Amino acid sequence: AEVERRRAATPGWRIPTRHVMEAPWGDPEWKAGSWVNHRRGNGQLAQQRRAGMTAEQLRRVDALPYGAAFTTDDALDALEAEVERRRAATPGWRIPTRHVMEAPWGASAWMAGKWVNKRRAKGRTAQRVRAGMTAE
Repeated sequence: AEVERRRAATPGWRIPTRHVMEAPWGDPEWKAGSWVNHRRGNGQLAQQRRAGMTAEQLRRVDALPYGAAFTTDDALDALEAEVERRRAATPGWRIPTRHVMEAPWGASAWMAGKWVNKRRAKGRTAQRVRAGMTAE
């Protein structure tokens, strides 16, 4: 019901990790996005939680529109265009970590700098995220 309601207002809406909503069982601030996040993917925690779900529950959680509404190539195309546009006005401009921009897939305030930072840093998170990217 939440996805239908949100998509009626914003077509293409996807459940973000930080999404909070009122749950039917009375929790006024259920962390729905986190719940989905912990049941998707190949991580150890997700696999442990998925092991306790039925085939029908797995089908339903996997069908939820969760996460990024764009591909890595979509993001890179948008970032390259942004850099080109910014450097035309300011030669040598670099994407700061706090850089926010409108994205072609409809996000009016995409945290582009943070997206890049999560893929350029040397920590475990960056390594994990980079491992999911293609070699192209």
